[in-house]
Amino acid sequence: MDSRPLDVMAIMDDGVIGRAELVLAIDIATRTICAGVLRPVGAKAVDAGVAAGPGHGP
Repeated sequence: MDSRPLDVMAIMDDGVIGRAELVLAIDIATRTICAGVLRPVGAKAVDAGVAAGPGHGP
């Protein structure tokens, strides 16, 4: 898992403008991106877990 703040402003679900962060689940062995989530900066860690879910399925 890796996360990086982006230099963009986004309109959040509640209509407030804020910064966004990109969270990626990366397979180190094959260097492929398994999943990604765009979320508000400072969101809870459980949001990052959502990114890992699709990457670990069958």
